[in-house]
Amino acid sequence: MRNKLVATLAAGAAALTLAVGTAGTATADPTGYRPVAGVGSDTTQDVLNALGTVVGGGTVIGSYNATGSATIDTKSAAACQDLPRPNGSSAGIDALIADTAGCLDFARSSRGVATAGTNLTFIPFATDRVTYIKGSGVSSSLTTAQLTSIYDNACTSGYTVYLPQAGSGTRSFWLSSLGLTEAQVETTSEGTGCVVDTVQEHDGTVVTQANGIAPFSRAQWTAQSNSSQTGVADRRGTGTSLGSITFSRPVYNVVKTNRLGETTIRNTFVGSSSAVCTAIASDPYVALFGFTARADCGSVATTGNR
Repeated sequence: MRNKLVATLAAGAAALTLAVGTAGTATADPTGYRPVAGVGSDTTQDVLNALGTVVGGGTVIGSYNATGSATIDTKSAAACQDLPRPNGSSAGIDALIADTAGCLDFARSSRGVATAGTNLTFIPFATDRVTYIKGSGVSSSLTTAQLTSIYDNACTSGYTVYLPQAGSGTRSFWLSSLGLTEAQVETTSEGTGCVVDTVQEHDGTVVTQANGIAPFSRAQWTAQSNSSQTGVADRRGTGTSLGSITFSRPVYNVVKTNRLGETTIRNTFVGSSSAVCTAIASDPYVALFGFTARADCGSVATTGNR
């Protein structure tokens, strides 16, 4: 199959060309430097890698995975070499905030605004749906109330309970969906609890117990199940399956608000006709990664300081 969609998006005297067509598997860190470099969320890293292969013929978006080598090189400038690799939405947003050398252009985020303000713009680009991955002994029809009780009382719940690593947007979203705060959940990293929170998100291979349970992105499950086409490592584990409950969430590309006027940023992310929104809505390769299009894709209405 070879379908091509070319959209030329112009602002001022500059334009980006979006070529949507035959694409190889989504790669991890990009080779070479690209003008729009991003870090952060594990949840959206693979679909951003896919977008990196189709937007501008693979020459515009450089998305760096949440895990891998300890450091990354995002631009040719010396200041942009050997940057610590951010793992998770909050870690990526923090890195974007701290960047004063132009090394990072956006942060991938699977959570919304954590701190009010206007310094950052959270640009939605797709919808994800979160549920739980489970061992064979766990019911597929746990309710919100039951999940809340499990995570609030992990030591006596009868389950082996997992949360993603600190800084994960999925961790924040899951707890919020259950009506819980970080302070309410006692974790193993604190040394006092039973919620194991030192595992990488969307890694079902850690759920080896029949009574194991962890939050999991349905989009990630889809991308991993399509591994032969997407190139995303299948980390769903053995004997695991998903629960039936679903919590929907927007996922974002976060940029500094004062850079929204830049042509490359605007043409890549802003508005329903932006390169990213066009690809999410219409590219068959990008669809293999499990995210669905949003009516508000490219909106700049949501701002925050973190």
